[in-house]
Formats: sequence, structure tokens, C-alpha cells
Amino acid sequence: MAGREDRRRHVRRHLALAVPEPRGVSGVTTTLKERYLRARDSFWFLPALLVLAAVVLSQVAVLIDRQLELAWASTSALALGVDGSRGLLTVIGGSVLGVAATAFSITVSVIATASSSYGPRLVRNFMADRGNQLVLGIFVSTFAYCVLVLRSVTAADSDAGREAFIPYIAVYLAIVIALVNIGCLVYFIHHIADSIQISTLVETVRNELRTVAEREYPEDAARWADSAVAASRLDPGDPRVVEVTMGSPGYVVGVDADSLVSYARKHDVVVEIVPRVGDHVIATEPVARIRAMRDAEIDQAVEAAIRRRVSIDDARSPYQDVRFAIQQLVEMAVRALSPGTNDPFTAQNAIEELGSGLAAIARGTEQPDGIADSDGELRLVLRRPRPLELVDLVFDDLRSHGSAEMRVIRPAIQLAKRIAEAGSPELAQRAWMHVDLLLDAYGDSGAPEFDVDRMRELATTSTQTLRRHPWPPEPTR
Repeated sequence: MAGREDRRRHVRRHLALAVPEPRGVSGVTTTLKERYLRARDSFWFLPALLVLAAVVLSQVAVLIDRQLELAWASTSALALGVDGSRGLLTVIGGSVLGVAATAFSITVSVIATASSSYGPRLVRNFMADRGNQLVLGIFVSTFAYCVLVLRSVTAADSDAGREAFIPYIAVYLAIVIALVNIGCLVYFIHHIADSIQISTLVETVRNELRTVAEREYPEDAARWADSAVAASRLDPGDPRVVEVTMGSPGYVVGVDADSLVSYARKHDVVVEIVPRVGDHVIATEPVARIRAMRDAEIDQAVEAAIRRRVSIDDARSPYQDVRFAIQQLVEMAVRALSPGTNDPFTAQNAIEELGSGLAAIARGTEQPDGIADSDGELRLVLRRPRPLELVDLVFDDLRSHGSAEMRVIRPAIQLAKRIAEAGSPELAQRAWMHVDLLLDAYGDSGAPEFDVDRMRELATTSTQTLRRHPWPPEPTR
């Protein structure tokens, strides 16, 4: 167990993006910023902050009560007395703790339902949901506040020479917090009911896909024009090349490209990241190759610095991994078609939402494999998935699992049309080729000839409405 925890100390470096708890080589130190990025998406972080805030608030409220000495409050109509204050704090604290336990049970039930119906990879969305964290944090922090205030309520003891003390401000503040908890409970029920709806799940995954697509394939090619250089993979047989392994298996979830370029320039080396983000590596496989330039030397400190700039984890994440962001929607569509779920409308919804991300990728430009420093010298070789590969990834799975469903064929044709409208002629031809293969598979699945003809007619009509990139291509004369 200790070794596993040590491995998880390696933190993600996603430019400035959070990725759930990556791990890497034990003994690698991390910066405070990295620790914050790792903790921010964890389920305990926000509740822990709220509990800490409750501790501070309880002590401040009691301190104010002691300083003000509100003697008039003991004779007012609002006075509760020692027993009344203790009873009120006990009821609020005990009730809220019970509600928190129920809320945890509901959350676990929702996670189990979503995992079995739409895929276990969607559990991450529930764990990182700020609404769930906030509500559960408020419940737990309210209990902590009541317990801490309760210990300051003391009865008079003539033998000990102690006067009765009731922190009226802190007690009445507990009533206000209890009312806030009631509102949070109503919100939590609504939020959980909304978050498990397929439309909400699809929207969340779609937004993740669109975000990573626009970041990794931006429309403005000038974003990297100055640093784009030709690049080829480093030869592992070159005596100047040193291979770096991570020492533990996992998925590559992030590469800090900017930091790698700066570090490579400072130490006069060229770095190649061998796997792409989303690829799986084992402990003995090289994750990077380093080639010394001129008289530069590569020592263990350089290798360790490269490891710190490449993050691996037990599970993939969509923050830099565009293939995983796409696969989440594809998985939802495929699972919806399974006999256990049998929900073709959800499959149709997921395929339609794929168009948002794939159209953004088609409109964008591919980043170069080679990245140079400010002097124009190659410093980093980093390969990314080509748009053609991403189109193949989607349609291959749809053809394998959904070629017998008209609810898949129709949105797949629309998806190809959107790609063709936004992308290059090469990308459009690939999309229409997959449509043709999908229609052939639909016909071979035993679908009625009438339905097959209708789908082919729909594909033909879709190509005719496009002024660019029709399929099949016109014969050359």
C-alpha cells in the first residue's frame, strides 16, 4: 500500500489544467501549484476546506461572544439558556450528520447506476462535481461547527467558581446555518436528479470534448507558427540518445510541452516524447528519448526532470487526451445499444453530440510534431493524433457495434456531413468512405432493403447539399 501511495505522488502537468491524481516515480518532488492542481478535483478537497472554515468560524463567533458579554440576551425573549442551547446544537449537529450520511448513500447509488448504464469512466464526472462536493462539505462542516460551539456552552458551578456562559451569537448563527442546510438539501436532491439524466451526462462529456478539441486543434495556426519546425523521431541506436523510463506502468495523461522546451533549451538537448497522450506504457518502455546537442551531457538529473514533465496515471483523462474524450461519447452510444440497456435514442444523442467536437477538430489545424525554442532550434518532438485517425476511431466503433441500427446510421450520416462541411477534402473523403462502409454493413446485417435504400438516399442527398467534398468522388477525365 505504501509503495502504491508513493507512486501516486507524481503530479500531472497539464499546462495549467487539473487532472485527477496522476502518479509517477517515487521520490519526485512536486511544487505547491502541482499539489493544488491534484487536490482540486479530488472529492475531499472542498469539504475539507469547508470544515476548516467551520472551525475558524466557531472560534471567532465564541470569541466575539466572550468579548461583547451580551448580558441582556439572557433576559430577552430569545434567550435559550444553557440546556436550550445545548439541545439546539445537539439536534442541529445530529440531524445534519444523518442527512450527510443519506446524501453520501444517494451519491454512491447514482455513481453505481451511471457506471453500470453508461460506463465506469463517467464516475470521474460525479466525483469531481462541484455541486456534490459543496453540499456534502456544508453538511459535514455544519456538524463540526455545532460540536465546537457545544463544548463552549458551560453551566454555572459555584464550587468551581465558574459562571454560566452561553455564546448567543454562535448559537443563533447555528440556526442560520441550519436553514442554509435545508436549502442545500433541496438543491442536492434536484442536482442529483438532474445529473443522472442522459442529457446532462452527454452535455458534460461533449463540453470536455469540445474544450480539448479547440485547445489541441485551434483554428488559428499562428498560435504555433513561430515554433513549428520539421521533426523526425530520434534514433534509439544513436550513442548520443538516452532513453527514459517512468519505472511504473500507466497511461500518459499529460505532457508539459512549454516546460519541456524551456528545459531542453537550457540544457541544450532535444527531447522526444515516445508515446502519445493516452497511450499505455509499462515500467520498462521508454517514455522519452533525449539527445545531447554539441557537448551537452545527460545525467540522472536531466532524466528526472523529464520524468517530472510527463505524467502517467492508472486511468485516462480528457484534459489533453482527445482520443479519450471522443471514446467517452462513443462508449455511451455503444453501451446504449447493448441488450441490457437497449436505448437507441441515447445512442443517437451521443453520436449527434460527437459532431460538436469532431467539427471543431476538422476546422482546426494540426500542430507540428516538432517544437522549436525562441532561437528556432528543435527542442521537442511530440506526436498528436491526426484528425483522420480520430474520424477512423469513431466510425470503426460505430460500424462494429451499431451497423444494424437505423438509429445509428442516420446520425452517422449527419456526423460525416458536419465533418465534410468543416474539414479538408482529405478528411471529408475519409468520412464519406466510412459512411459507404457503414451502409454496406447495414445491408449485410439483414435490414430490410427498403430501409437500406432510404439510408443510401439520405447519404446521397447529404452529399448533394454540400458544395465541397462529395462522395463518391467525381471521376477524372
